[in-house]
Amino acid sequence: MYTTTPTAPVRNRFVFAGLLLIVLLLGLASRSAAAKVLPEVVRDYSGDILWALMVYLMFAVLLPKATANRVALLAMMFATSIEISQLFHPDWLEYIRNLPGMRLVFGYSFLFSDLLCYATGIAIGWLSEISWRKIRSRK
Repeated sequence: MYTTTPTAPVRNRFVFAGLLLIVLLLGLASRSAAAKVLPEVVRDYSGDILWALMVYLMFAVLLPKATANRVALLAMMFATSIEISQLFHPDWLEYIRNLPGMRLVFGYSFLFSDLLCYATGIAIGWLSEISWRKIRSRK
């Protein structure tokens, strides 16, 4: 006998793309000169948390039928692989990192705290989506 696994409702790509754009702008703002007014802990970690949330939203847009669990897993695998890549500095990767804007994507130096920030950002995306789906299903 075959059993079927429940599928996630299809995400609205426009909503998630809009959220992605908002998070992207907030992330850039967190690295701007205007962010100097924020507390140091917020300045130090908000960019990485927002970057990971953006990665979650990117996978949610690209895979609208995937479950929130799958999106979170893929986002964490992507973010972790980017962070681990910062342990290596071959010429070709340094060339990519030095292209305009690529340092924001690929970073430069490995920090364990970044992995914690990534887990936090992805958890925010995952928990928000799960919570929103539960609220919507009650209506």
